[in-house]
Amino acid sequence: MQTYRADRVVRILTGLVSFVYFGAWVVAAFVLIVAPLLKLLAPNVVHDPSFRLEVPVTLPRLGATVVSQWDAAPAGITLTAVTGDIGLPMRLVPWSFVVLWTALVTFFALVLLFLHNLRVLFRRVREGAPFDATNATRMRRLGVLLLALSVFSGVFEFWMSAWVTRALASSNVPIGSALHINWFGVLIALVLVGLAEVFRRGAALEEEQSLVV
Repeated sequence: MQTYRADRVVRILTGLVSFVYFGAWVVAAFVLIVAPLLKLLAPNVVHDPSFRLEVPVTLPRLGATVVSQWDAAPAGITLTAVTGDIGLPMRLVPWSFVVLWTALVTFFALVLLFLHNLRVLFRRVREGAPFDATNATRMRRLGVLLLALSVFSGVFEFWMSAWVTRALASSNVPIGSALHINWFGVLIALVLVGLAEVFRRGAALEEEQSLVV
């Protein structure tokens, strides 16, 4: 009896997903535990003991004139949004930033769950069981997790922008806040949910054929 051997591409993808999965654990541990402890307990080791946050900055009145390759006449361009980086010393960070830490925990939890299910899915495919019944469940779970990540990231960015806007209301920095959802991620999530149904029916057909004598 010939032993099943997975395709080289499947083996490479499985190894790559496993590498990203364990790497995500390292990044999560550093961002959520190591970095805050270093900044709080060893400020002399960390040269920049501050909490840094990227926020969108609106600049509706900043414009320029450019010349395009389609027409010799000058065209107007207006810069409406850029990204700003705010650094706040750790000793001045309010306790409300615990909400931010909790949100980061939620984000990394969703990412790790997504990578874990993807890793197990690839391992089952490598073992020669692509249309396993549990793979359909994992595929659907991947779609739901990706959808949650896309929506959560947009809502979290909007909340942080609104928080910074209120905190810097007395300044002259034109910080704006807008809700941006990653619609490409939403589309991929819906595709994964659709593929989960294909995997489920494939698993059912494979089971029916195995019962036929």
